[in-house]
Amino acid sequence: MRKVSEITSAAMAQKINIDAPEGMHMHPPATATKDGFMSKEDKVKLDAATTLPTPNTIVKRDASGNFQVGTSTDPNGIANNASVAQVQTNLTGHINDSSVHMLPGEKTAINNHMADTVIHITSAERTNWNSKAPGSTQTDLVAHTGNADIHTTATEKTKLAGIATGAEVNQNAFSYVNDVAAGAKTDTLFLVGGIGITVSTDPTTKKVTITATGQATPGPHAITHITGGSDVIPNAETGGSSGLMSGADAQFVRVDGETKTGAQAKADAAKTAAINAAATDATTKADAVQTNLNTHTAQQIASGEVHGIRVSSGSLQYKSGTDWVSVKSGVQATTAPLTYYINASTGSDSNDGLSASTAFQTIKRAIDLIPQIINHSVTINIASGTYNETVNLNGYLGYGNLSLQGANVVASTHNVIGFVANHCTCRLVINGFNVSASTGIIIAGCTRVIVTQCQRTVSNGVGIQFYASLGSVTNCLFSNAAGAISVNDQSTIYSYNNAGTNNSIGLSAGSSSTIGKSGTQPAGTTAESVSTGGVIRS
Repeated sequence: MRKVSEITSAAMAQKINIDAPEGMHMHPPATATKDGFMSKEDKVKLDAATTLPTPNTIVKRDASGNFQVGTSTDPNGIANNASVAQVQTNLTGHINDSSVHMLPGEKTAINNHMADTVIHITSAERTNWNSKAPGSTQTDLVAHTGNADIHTTATEKTKLAGIATGAEVNQNAFSYVNDVAAGAKTDTLFLVGGIGITVSTDPTTKKVTITATGQATPGPHAITHITGGSDVIPNAETGGSSGLMSGADAQFVRVDGETKTGAQAKADAAKTAAINAAATDATTKADAVQTNLNTHTAQQIASGEVHGIRVSSGSLQYKSGTDWVSVKSGVQATTAPLTYYINASTGSDSNDGLSASTAFQTIKRAIDLIPQIINHSVTINIASGTYNETVNLNGYLGYGNLSLQGANVVASTHNVIGFVANHCTCRLVINGFNVSASTGIIIAGCTRVIVTQCQRTVSNGVGIQFYASLGSVTNCLFSNAAGAISVNDQSTIYSYNNAGTNNSIGLSAGSSSTIGKSGTQPAGTTAESVSTGGVIRS
């Protein structure tokens, strides 16, 4: 129960404070926990309240419940509409920036990737994994991972990927050589030389040299290389390019012809017979001369001529018709190479003919000095000019060469009536002459004749005629003839790169003769004519 005095005192005090005139009593201002009067400072602040962004004023909402605030840099401050709009603009631009944001499909792919437990591990799995390699084991694992001796780089992996499955470091030394198979990685293949073949090795340079010694008999050529084949090798050219041996040459070499040994034996026999015959002939002639000398006057002897026998330029001569013929010495075989020079303009048959300055005047003079057996090279160099003679080459034997050399090209600078060669077995070469006889060149019974760079252009007649002979005609010109090149009586001739026009017949082969041809040929109204078993072939 209250005391009367307390009630009265409190009521009275309240009454006094309420009813007291202004200024007569002091009342405490209101606080956050106690009611009281408003201070004048609070009144000023209250009256200054506004909806505008005025600093240090109380914010008052407008009729729509809004108020304005200034632009704030305080991260905890209130943003105004302009700041919010700028943030919104920035946010919109950021959202639309594909360089920092992904498309829904991309997000789905990433989410699927992140959810793939095959390539990712959970935190628990990671913890479990780490627990299996604690401390030094983990360190060893890192060191193992970085060990280049047992791991490959990307380049090395690419190189390894290029090696076929099953490849080995050491393959067999070879697979097959013909039907020989390698049996092991270190197997050995031996190269052995057969007949006429040698095999030599050089370990330093790692070379194996296979050499044909030429001592073996060649095997038959493949059928593609011979006549009728798809890759025919041309026959060998006389004095020219190498090639296959013709059938005619094989017949001569293997059947009709002589070996060098056989020819030498015959030559030696002929030499002995010739020496004996010459000795007998010389003795007979000498005896006749002696008899004549014994029966003729000194005046006849002084004239140098007794019954068709004389001595001229140191040579014993006898008269044959209107010609004087030298009696050849008893030795009728060459002992060394010979060379004679002929010059129709500056030469003289009284010269020795051994140089251009001491040349003979006639070809016949040199021919008379050549032994019948020729086992060396005998050359007659004939200067340009006109030689009114037919050159006769009769019965020269041996395995040497007799060459008559005129111009180096087909020309009209070296003029001779003609050539006649009879029964010569040595090699004859007639080169670079212009002939005019009705049959320009006649070859009969000769085995090795080469006619080259000769020409005959006079009308009718025959350019060159072969009888029972072997030889070749190359780079010649025969025009205006009844027959340019004619062969008969089982002759075998090779015609190469010859020319000519306005002939009746270009090539003619009769009486089982053969002409092998290559390159250009003399033209004729009839290009080729064969009769009685004659053959013309390419």
